Parts: sequence; C-alpha cells; structure tokens
Amino acid sequence: GNQDSRLKSIQSQIDRVQKQLQNLSGNDKMSLEEKMNKQKELQQQLQDLNKQLAQRKAEIQQEQREKAAAKDNSQATVSKNTDRQEFSAVGIASMQSMIRADASMKQVKAVQSAKTSMEGHAGVLEREIKTDKGRGGSAERKEAELESLNKRIQDVSENMMEQASDVNTALEKSERENGTKTEENEERAEALNRDDALTSTEVGGAAKADENTVQKRK
Repeated sequence: GNQDSRLKSIQSQIDRVQKQLQNLSGNDKMSLEEKMNKQKELQQQLQDLNKQLAQRKAEIQQEQREKAAAKDNSQATVSKNTDRQEFSAVGIASMQSMIRADASMKQVKAVQSAKTSMEGHAGVLEREIKTDKGRGGSAERKEAELESLNKRIQDVSENMMEQASDVNTALEKSERENGTKTEENEERAEALNRDDALTSTEVGGAAKADENTVQKRK
C-alpha cells in the first residue's frame, strides 16, 4: 500500500510511548522516583524507535531510488545517469538532515512533557511545605526533595535548549545543501537540455521528487 506497514507500526509504537510519557505526570499511584525511572525507560524506548523510524525512511527512499534508476537505465545514456545520481545525492543529504531534525524534534517534545510533569510535582511540593510549616510541622524532607527536583528541572531545561539548537542546525544544514545545489542543478539542467532533448522540467523533477517524498513522510 501507500503507507509502509513497518513504518506504520514503528510510528504507532512511538505514539504509544509518547502517550505513556504524558500520562506519567497524572499518575498518583507512583512515587516521584518510580516516575523518574519509568520516564528514563520510556525516553530510551522513544530514542530507539526514532532511530528505527529514520532507518526505515532511508530504506524506503533507497528502494524508490533504485526502482527509478532501473527505469532510467533502460533508456538513458551514461552521462545522463551520472547527472541524475548527483541530483539524487542532494536528495539523500537533505533527507538525512531532515530525518535527524525530525528525530530531535520528537525528543524535545518528550523532554518538554517530562519537564511539565516535574514542574507540576514541584508546585504540589511547595504547597505541601507551606501547609506543613503553617501547622508547625517539619518540612525538611520535602524541602530536600523540592531542591533536588528544581535542579533536575534546570538540567532538563538546558538539555531541551541543546536539543532545540540541534534541530535548528540540522534544518539550516538541509536548507544550505538544497540552496547551493539548486543553482548547480539549474545550470546542469540547461546543459543537458542543449545536449539532447531532455527538458529542464524533467531534470528539476528528479531533484524535486526526492524533496517532495521527504516532505510527505515528515
């Protein structure tokens, strides 16, 4: 079918893990430590699934390119093939950058959801500390827990900023690769057009097809 079944299966596993991560904060039956451990475990699963997803996307792209290349070979000359492979290489480079950005983005979202959960818990602790002190009781244990929780929130925030910066770098790299190659592709397309009857739209189409496939699968 249109949507690859392995891709579908990996995507639904990712959605399931993300839901579990979101539901973690509202789970009153688990202690903070249990939540933290579960969160760590789920994030690891998410990371592995994102890797599988990126790998499968790359395999599908490769299969599609091989099919297209086989079709071209029957009617194209060696020089045309060389040019098309170069167009294809541009597609692969930008696709890999986008897959990296996509995976990083999902991680950022997972970390964001964990941070929200920790901030919610910190708010509860603050209120409990106020209540305990108001009653003249001791809140030392809760204060220590709050302090360690706030430190974790700060670490997570820094981690998120780093990941967000990775996403931007990957996207900028993809845009740069596409931008610099587009001019070369246009020049090459004109040259091909002069050498034989191949029109520049066909050549542009070869480069664009790769780009569109990437967009669709995002």
